[in-house]
Amino acid sequence: QQLNHFLATLQAYVQSQLLHNAWWRFCHNLEYK
Repeated sequence: QQLNHFLATLQAYVQSQLLHNAWWRFCHNLEYK
């Protein structure tokens, strides 16, 4: 149970980081066009 909680937290962290990076790149690309 503890391991599952850790994996779920890690997955949510990774997904939020990927979403943040994708959003940042998207906004950055708009600036340079």
